[in-house]
Amino acid sequence: MSEIRLGILGGGQLGSMLSVAAKKLNIKTLIYSDDQDAPAQNFCDEFIFGDYKDKNKINDFVKKVSIVTYEFENIPYETLNEINKFKTVNPKPSINRLIQHRLAEKDFVNKLNIRTTRYVSIEKKSDLETLGDFLPGILKTATMGYDGKGQYPIKSINDLKGLNIDFSKEYILEKLVKLKKEISVIITRFGNNRYEIYEAIENIHENQILKKSKIPADISNKLVDQSREWSKQISEELKYIGTLCVEFFIDRNDNLYVNEIAPRVHNSGHLTINAFNISQFENHIRAVCSLEQIPLKKLHNAEMINLIGNQITPYRQNIDLNDNEFFFDYKKKEIKDKKFENLNLINENNECSEFSYCPIILGVSFLDQIEKIEKIKTINFSKIAYPLLFLPFLSRSSEVIGKKIFFKFEKNEFLLNINVNISSNLLNKNCPNIANNVEVNILENNDNFTEQDWKSLYQLSEKTFVEETESLKKGAAGAGLTDND
Repeated sequence: MSEIRLGILGGGQLGSMLSVAAKKLNIKTLIYSDDQDAPAQNFCDEFIFGDYKDKNKINDFVKKVSIVTYEFENIPYETLNEINKFKTVNPKPSINRLIQHRLAEKDFVNKLNIRTTRYVSIEKKSDLETLGDFLPGILKTATMGYDGKGQYPIKSINDLKGLNIDFSKEYILEKLVKLKKEISVIITRFGNNRYEIYEAIENIHENQILKKSKIPADISNKLVDQSREWSKQISEELKYIGTLCVEFFIDRNDNLYVNEIAPRVHNSGHLTINAFNISQFENHIRAVCSLEQIPLKKLHNAEMINLIGNQITPYRQNIDLNDNEFFFDYKKKEIKDKKFENLNLINENNECSEFSYCPIILGVSFLDQIEKIEKIKTINFSKIAYPLLFLPFLSRSSEVIGKKIFFKFEKNEFLLNINVNISSNLLNKNCPNIANNVEVNILENNDNFTEQDWKSLYQLSEKTFVEETESLKKGAAGAGLTDND
């Protein structure tokens, strides 16, 4: 058999692990990526840096490889289709084009009589105003969204007033389900009715990013069987070659829904490296390169934790691991230390998880949504970083609505009115970098005087009232042609 040179489009963590698996099979890999610092170049045999639309560099890449695959789905369809004219691309470019579009993907799944959450196409903001039965829901860009990007939670019609997004793009509105669990099923298809299906994986997300995966999933046998059958059905209908992941929702009534299809190896499948005799990465390469299919065997239960940002640093410093613990570092050059959590729509209670809210981003959002927020009256935030930076936005909001705003965190209190701080108990105190349990109150412009106050003022007016006469006009203060007294 002649030497196989596998071309991989994309050089992130999945491309890295595909390269490692390929070496085990004596297959050389050539990575093409638009990221000059792509970590996969540390594991592949050859690396090409270039734009995915650079025809000259893509041609050089094609000439050097036997077959082509990709590590993520946002590769331009036009590029994949052009490559496929000269070298086989697996999975097929048409599959990638389908999965890139959320509406097309869900239409495809529904035509197979497989359940998804309710959804509807959104072309303009006014489309949302008549879709109350789809709320609460999530508004998503129809294309190019991942890890929560391009997503806007909408609880009610009132949330639309504070929605500030670009409707030149196409969107999809998905109705939320009362979520109990999220699972994924990873399947490798080698050809007609030739599969290897991994055990269903239970997943936990934080801020729309995968945090933990484990097997076995704590679900019923019925759900295990149904998720496997649906995954097989989807894979067969697509005539898929390679490893595919189907992500599922399970609601509180144990109903199963297909959330998304990932036409590639998947982050939740990292645990297959140690838990099975053949990992998802090796099986993908075996399938796309037409190598031998080996029956899948589970070796161990497993749990995978996704290290994000600086969480990886202690492990890079040779932290002690137990015999049943394994650390995988795909050698990403830049470690992004995420410090803030995003909040698109402000509601009565706003809970962040690991990270605090940025005071600037939150302040701009608060000011943009103030006409909706003022109806809520009391708004709570779990954590705001550098809370004093939030004050100017509250002060300006007070001016916009013409109402006082009371701001409280820890034991610090501020009263703002018409863009002025009129009261504060923060004197010579240290302000925390992160404020917990933050409360904002919109105060109505009620009468600030009691009935007794008004009576006292009236009695005073009676005692001090002087009837105006002509003589008083001439001799009183301010009389004359000029006010020079």
